[in-house]
Amino acid sequence: MISTKDLINKVAEEQDCTKKHAREMVKAIIGATTDLLVDNGEIRIQNLGTLRTKEVGAREGRNPQTGEKIMIEANTQVYLRASKALKEAVN
Repeated sequence: MISTKDLINKVAEEQDCTKKHAREMVKAIIGATTDLLVDNGEIRIQNLGTLRTKEVGAREGRNPQTGEKIMIEANTQVYLRASKALKEAVN
């Protein structure tokens, strides 16, 4: 698994800048993405894909340790639908 630190190092290398500057760029992108997703519910990023929010209703679940029934509250989840370019690059 890649960490945020790995991403920062890669950005610094690709952009030929300091790690401090790369960290600021990554932080700004994550913050802007979060804000836009909260405001709009969908972001399309060329060559990456579409991030979407989806409302998930309350449902019954089970505690995996005890098997006891529990109620899972309604929430909003984020999904990424990968672009064709991303799928091709990964495969």
